[in-house]
Amino acid sequence: MIRFFLIVALLMAWPLAASAQDHPLRGVALVIGQSKYDELPVLANPGKDARDIDRMLGDLGFEVDRVLNADGDELREAIARFIDEAKDADVALVYYSGHGIEAKGENYLAPTDTDLSSPQTAGDSLVPVQPMLEALSKAAPVTIVLLDACRSDPFPPGQMIVLPGDTQPVPIETQGLAAVRGPTPLAKPDADPDSLGAVIGFAAEPGEPALDGAQGENSPYAAALLKHLAAGGYSFGDVMTMVTEEVYLKTKAKQLPWTNSSLRRVLTFAAEEPSQDKDQVAIKTERRKLLLSIAGTPAQTRTYVETLAGEEAVPLDALYGMLNVLGIKASDGGDDLEQQLQKGAERLKQLMADKTATVKADPELERLSKLADDAEAEGAIALALQYRDEASKRADALLTDRQAEADRLKQDMIDIAQTYADNAATAALNFDHGHAAELYAKAYDAVKDWDAAKALDYKISEGDALTDRGYYTTDNDALTASLAAYQDALVLAPRDKAPLDWARIQDRIGQSMQTLGERVEDTTTLEKSIGYYEAALTVRTETNSPAEWAKSQNNLGNALFTLGARTGDLDLLAKSIPPFDAALRILTPEAEPLRWTTVANNRAASLVQIAQVTYDATSGAEMAAMMAGETNPSDVPVVKAARAKATAMLDEAVDATQSAIASTSRASNPFGWAMLQHTRATALQQRGEMNHVADDLRQAADAYRVVLEVHTKEQTPAQWARTSNNLAIALKKLSDETDDPIPLKEAIDIYRAVIELTPRANFPLDWADRQESLGNALAMLSQYEGTAAPLVEALAAYELANEVTTLDRGARKWEQLQTSMSTTLLMQGLMSFDKVSIDKAKQLALKTRDKLREIGEPDEAFFDAYLPQIDKVLDLFPK
Repeated sequence: MIRFFLIVALLMAWPLAASAQDHPLRGVALVIGQSKYDELPVLANPGKDARDIDRMLGDLGFEVDRVLNADGDELREAIARFIDEAKDADVALVYYSGHGIEAKGENYLAPTDTDLSSPQTAGDSLVPVQPMLEALSKAAPVTIVLLDACRSDPFPPGQMIVLPGDTQPVPIETQGLAAVRGPTPLAKPDADPDSLGAVIGFAAEPGEPALDGAQGENSPYAAALLKHLAAGGYSFGDVMTMVTEEVYLKTKAKQLPWTNSSLRRVLTFAAEEPSQDKDQVAIKTERRKLLLSIAGTPAQTRTYVETLAGEEAVPLDALYGMLNVLGIKASDGGDDLEQQLQKGAERLKQLMADKTATVKADPELERLSKLADDAEAEGAIALALQYRDEASKRADALLTDRQAEADRLKQDMIDIAQTYADNAATAALNFDHGHAAELYAKAYDAVKDWDAAKALDYKISEGDALTDRGYYTTDNDALTASLAAYQDALVLAPRDKAPLDWARIQDRIGQSMQTLGERVEDTTTLEKSIGYYEAALTVRTETNSPAEWAKSQNNLGNALFTLGARTGDLDLLAKSIPPFDAALRILTPEAEPLRWTTVANNRAASLVQIAQVTYDATSGAEMAAMMAGETNPSDVPVVKAARAKATAMLDEAVDATQSAIASTSRASNPFGWAMLQHTRATALQQRGEMNHVADDLRQAADAYRVVLEVHTKEQTPAQWARTSNNLAIALKKLSDETDDPIPLKEAIDIYRAVIELTPRANFPLDWADRQESLGNALAMLSQYEGTAAPLVEALAAYELANEVTTLDRGARKWEQLQTSMSTTLLMQGLMSFDKVSIDKAKQLALKTRDKLREIGEPDEAFFDAYLPQIDKVLDLFPK
């Protein structure tokens, strides 16, 4: 019995013909394979393709006619005979493998005796596709034509042909076929009322060439048809989608089949025969789910995955499998898609490098490991994790059983450790870093007495997994645990015996400490991270390990930048630039576009921060000048000189980011492009604020909005919050310059939304800064509205920020918040004529001044000017 059915589509108003409902369906197929050409290049695989497709269709219940190496007469006769046979069939299917060409918008099949002696004979030799398709669509209710004939132009360069019915020679298209017109529409008078439509499939998109495959193998298109055409329980449309994406993956995105369907019924094949191998069925099922999900992947994401696969030399299949996992877990760690996919690609690359051909001694371990390998190769990484977990359970049992078997113990222990490590690597691919760390620890315990090199790798990998766990989930305990793991690894890799491994661990400790240091108020951890990076660079050099040296240079620059920004230390910020420059000597936009973009952006961000700190250092002098009655306090010499210096650095940052943006494709590297836009916006914002240029602020706001097109609240919440916060800052500054309250009101709404997405427990410093920014905006709104109500909200926001922003965050940072609270109390007292608020403003100013004196960070110029102003206000009140 033929194993396919026609199912009535839900939108059809008229029923399936009685014959199709009451009787088994009849399918006929014509399979053509053209390999041995007289004058055209011989093809390696069409004969094999045709035989294999014939066998598969026969197994599905089709009555198959197979034609191999047919000349023109034989090919035309076979097609005519098949059209006649199709009149009594429900489904007619044609598969053609061989040379095919397109000329003047029409497609032609090439017989083996194609005559190139003249344009006329060449044209007369060819067999047109369109008449065959139209005849079949009238003969059978359903027509399926699959053309594996899009190979590069087989004709000699400049070959001209005269098409049948024409007199003038026309050129042959250099590669690919043209889109085939469908069969006669049902509405036409001569259309067959029982026709249910047609499916036309090309091995490649119209106008694009297809690959023939390696000698002795099937073409990519034929292989995909053989793999999926018999899939039970899927509509034929889904089957062809699976075929398309299978070819796309197997050719590494070089070939994408094309299908045009006009079916007015849902065609599906019956369930496959029960299989004895449930695991292979599970892998095949997950593969098909993956292929169908790839078809719905946004173009921007697809392009990024292709770029990442090429850059990291990893299979597309596994990266798309990771996307399936991220569809569930992308928001767990609060990090963005790019970072997680990049990390996953690096893990996959390491896993591939660590694979060995060694057969595990235990058959069950070998079986489960092979199943996991097969699942990973098919992109079914979630299923692979299940097999790895099963293998680890088996490894648990073996770990106990093999203790007594001294003669096999060493190999068994190595196998057990490798099983745990494989399981850990797959867990990491699924972004389950905590589970991965546990498994690497078990791998280390299993092998530590048997293989020192593997033990070192597993211990470092345990530390890496804990670092990732801490980074992605804000689990600071995991970061602390990673440091302990790295210290254990250092015992196994002393500098004098294993200098490169020692340097690798130093760099890893630096990364973990930097991540932890960014989250806690104490700067000691950040300071230590710098020391570890510098230690790594005493071994890693530009000559002996340039790539690793560049990574450590970038890490060092980042740590110096982070600490300098935290403490307002210009010397530290200035020291961050040379490491970035060093890394950029190795990294290029052509060889490593993703990493180059990151480092180029980091350098520009440092310039922006240096400019900001340079100018902020004169805020006290500017305030003192204002309090002293200077007409234009921003133009006193010290402030003017700092502004000029800062503006020059901001100009450099704007130019550098603009140049980097021009070298970065938004389509292939959207997150890197957005990162550069963000840094450019920050530079424009600060330049506009320093120089009172409203147009710079507008450009900054526009650039932030462009970044938010890439970093959405749903997909990358952490990046969305950071960018939205900066957009709010730019809008507030724009109101400062234009006296227009509308941008300020928008900024206040944005601040509130950002604070809502910033948990204090996980991000205390960011949370405090955003509360302070909200307070500043509300205080400014009070001036526009002439009411004291916003000041009450502003003071509440400042009080919350004050719970976190202590002197440990830096004297100037703390002073800025205390001064904002004092001036807001002063404004509240003036608006409400409330002496109590003004007294509070004075007491807070005195307390702040005295504390700064106590710690050796006085700001006498500001307080000498500010406190008398408060006294003048107090004099307005009755004694």
